[in-house]
Amino acid sequence: MKRLAEFLRSVTPADPAQLLFLAGTVCLVIAPRLSWWPSGFQIAPDHSDDWLMRQVWALRSVLFLPILFAGIAGYFICFWPGPRPLRRILACIYLPTAPIVAIMSLRLLFLVKPYHSVLEGVGPHNSTWSESPFFRVPGFQFCLAGLLLIGIFTARLAAGRSSLPLVLRETSVLHHDDPGTWRRVQILVWVLVGPLFLTTAFIFVPLTLSPHFVQYVRNVWFVRLGDLAQTLLILAIAVVIIGRSARQLLRRALRLPGEKSALLATGFAIGIPALISAGQYLWERAQLVRHDVATVPSEPGTYFSFPDGWWFLLFFPALAEELIFRGWLQPQFMRRYGLYRGIFLVGIVWAAFHFPSDFSFSHFDTLDAIQQLGFRLFLCMAHSFVFGWFTLETGSVLAAALAHTFYNVLLYSDLGPPFPGKNWLRITLWAVLGCVLFRYWPVATESSEVYPAAEVVD
Repeated sequence: MKRLAEFLRSVTPADPAQLLFLAGTVCLVIAPRLSWWPSGFQIAPDHSDDWLMRQVWALRSVLFLPILFAGIAGYFICFWPGPRPLRRILACIYLPTAPIVAIMSLRLLFLVKPYHSVLEGVGPHNSTWSESPFFRVPGFQFCLAGLLLIGIFTARLAAGRSSLPLVLRETSVLHHDDPGTWRRVQILVWVLVGPLFLTTAFIFVPLTLSPHFVQYVRNVWFVRLGDLAQTLLILAIAVVIIGRSARQLLRRALRLPGEKSALLATGFAIGIPALISAGQYLWERAQLVRHDVATVPSEPGTYFSFPDGWWFLLFFPALAEELIFRGWLQPQFMRRYGLYRGIFLVGIVWAAFHFPSDFSFSHFDTLDAIQQLGFRLFLCMAHSFVFGWFTLETGSVLAAALAHTFYNVLLYSDLGPPFPGKNWLRITLWAVLGCVLFRYWPVATESSEVYPAAEVVD
């Protein structure tokens, strides 16, 4: 536990209060993607045609863009606060979000009323604070929580008790890269966790002008080709940011791994869900035998179904992510912070990269959203160590991309029936695997020998 505590301190910002600012920024990034209508409430009949209601409905597709902008700006300020960070925080975070929060507050106060079933009693009822619509709107709660956390940090910043930009402790920095190279790393990280979700708009928004857009969306080919196009666009953006060294990076990162490493990566990705399904099948069979049931109603194929071949198109998004995170960010972070800290921090960035997609079109309540955040962080850190080990062991990202692909394929095709805690069990096994690999099969730590530092073109 002492070593774990020391490690966590080493990956904590030099000013721990910066975690408040980061947490608040994440809340603002997630808030627009959650529900802003309280569960158990409906529009008051006498306000269904009010001017405010009509305007909110007409602007629903762009109403939350200021909050998205504030979240992206929060990430930006973490790296580039400027000479007057207080002014930048107020202008780029609070100024855009304040009108939206005010509008949605008025909407909740005047336009909604509790929904009552005809089976409920009609006697007098004293409402409590917990029945207020404000406590049943996840998006509103996350937005207010984000503004509160950022406000606490801003007060400390104004008092001179906190600082920006975001940096780790000096003892955690092992190697100071060329400032130009590290600036490119920071730009890529900001783009990945901030405005990169806009690539979806670049692809899909123009198609909304077509009268056949609904038919396109319902077509499975549209979704698959859309994901592929978005992957190519994301990779192109990363290549532009990396600069001249991108060609050398691609040549080195795409070297064929040995057959043993490729089979091992594939075997781990298939073996973990297969092990879970086998254990589930044997457990249920044992329960049936224990209760003197002569036959097993569920066929083994229910637990070991073969996925649809089209799912293997997920190889291309997986390869793009591995090129970016393991191919370039991992060696840069390792050179600067060391082996374990570097891989851990890449996992954090990788998790933040997935936050927008995790909560798109979601119907999470507040507790579900918090659980999803925790799950994503645990998932990406566990995978970061396993995929990072394969990248260092083989000098290529292809083995990691294979493991990443088979994990996604078997996750989306759902190998075996679901049961409570299945996803957490799966990721726990991946975390154990990462610990075992680094404990008993250590890899070379000189990442510069595998991927040289990027050449900087200013």
